[in-house]
Amino acid sequence: SQGVWIPDFSVRQSESARVAHVEVLGFWRADYLNRRLKLLKTAPKNLILVISDKLKLSEGQLENTGIQVVMFKRTPRFQDVLAAAEKCALEEAPDAPRS
Repeated sequence: SQGVWIPDFSVRQSESARVAHVEVLGFWRADYLNRRLKLLKTAPKNLILVISDKLKLSEGQLENTGIQVVMFKRTPRFQDVLAAAEKCALEEAPDAPRS
């Protein structure tokens, strides 16, 4: 089956065109989460997964993905997401002119 990643948020540096996308996984059923994890093969390299400890993911489910992961207990810490964005943000082409 196919799917697409539509990030929950994007983090853009004000001085550059570097962007990181953020997907929060915190309150999903196991079958939905497993389908989302299968899409990691096609996820952009500037994706950050912010994942609740409640999901009980094993390290093996996320290793070798090359994707930044931020785990949280109650509420994601902005500083942790920002640090992950610094590691993985990529330059993206500016938006095309609109007519």
